[in-house]
Amino acid sequence: MIRVFSILLFILSISGSTLSQTKVKSFYFMTNQVEPTLYSQNQFALLKTSFVNGDIQIIEINAFTDSTGSRKSNDSLALKRLNYFANQLSLNTSIKQNAYALERPYVLERSINNRRVDIFYTMSEEATKPLDETTENAHGQVELTAEMDTLSNEHLINDPEIVSSANLNEFENSLKSMTPLVLDIQFVEGKSQLLESSQKEVQKLADYLKENPKVKAEIRGHVCCGNNKAISKMRAKTVYKRLIQLGVKKNRLSFVGRSNLEPIVFPEKTNADRQKNRRVDVKFSL
Repeated sequence: MIRVFSILLFILSISGSTLSQTKVKSFYFMTNQVEPTLYSQNQFALLKTSFVNGDIQIIEINAFTDSTGSRKSNDSLALKRLNYFANQLSLNTSIKQNAYALERPYVLERSINNRRVDIFYTMSEEATKPLDETTENAHGQVELTAEMDTLSNEHLINDPEIVSSANLNEFENSLKSMTPLVLDIQFVEGKSQLLESSQKEVQKLADYLKENPKVKAEIRGHVCCGNNKAISKMRAKTVYKRLIQLGVKKNRLSFVGRSNLEPIVFPEKTNADRQKNRRVDVKFSL
C-alpha cells in the first residue's frame, strides 16, 4: 500500500492534471552493466517506435543503480544508463533526465528493481495500442502496480540475456572464493599479441575493476607444452598494459608468468588439453 501511494505521489508531481494518462516503462540491467537486458532492449525498441511515430510523449527519465561499488562509481553508472536511452531518443533539454543512482524518490522493491531506468510518458489520443500491452512475456507474466508496468521478478530471472550470460557475476564469485578466474583470452600463436576477439573480455574485466575501485587484480600467464616463463610473462603483461590503457589504475594491477607450473589438465594428451593450459587468468584481492 505504501509503495502504491509513493508511486502515485510521484506520478502526480510530474504529470499534474494528466494523472490518468501518465504511464511508466521500466528497463532493467545486470550488475554494473550500461546496456539493459536483452528483454528490456526489445521493449525499448517498441517504446522508441511509438515515440518516433508520435504516439507517446516522454515526460521524464530516471536512472538507478544498486549499492554495489562506490558512490562515485554508481553516480557515473546511473548517468551512463540514462544516456543510453536519452541518446537513442535524441531528447531535447526540456525533458527531465535524472541520474539518481542510490537515491530513491519513490519506492523500488528488490535489488534487481534498483538496477533500472524508468521512462515516464503520456499517450496521444490517436494511439491505438497501449505500450503496457507489450510487457507480457511468453508466459503472460506482467505486474501492474498503479500506472507502473513493472516486470515481475520471476520474469527477470528468465530473461534470455541473464540465462545466456551467467558469467556476468564470475568476477564477484572469484573474489569471494579467492580462486583465480580463467579469462576468455587468446593470443597469436607463439606470440604475446592479443587476438582481436579477446578485446571484449579485457574490456569486461576493465569495466569490473573500474566499478569496484577497492579490488586489485594479479594477471597470470600460463603456457602449455613445456617450460616457457618468458612468453607466459609477456602475455600477462600484454593484458596488464591493456587494462591500464582502458583506465584501470596501475597501482591496482600486477602481472606474473607462471610458465607451465599450474596446468588445468595433466598430462596433456590432446589439442584441447593444451588449449586449456595455454591461458591467462586473474586473481582478485581487496
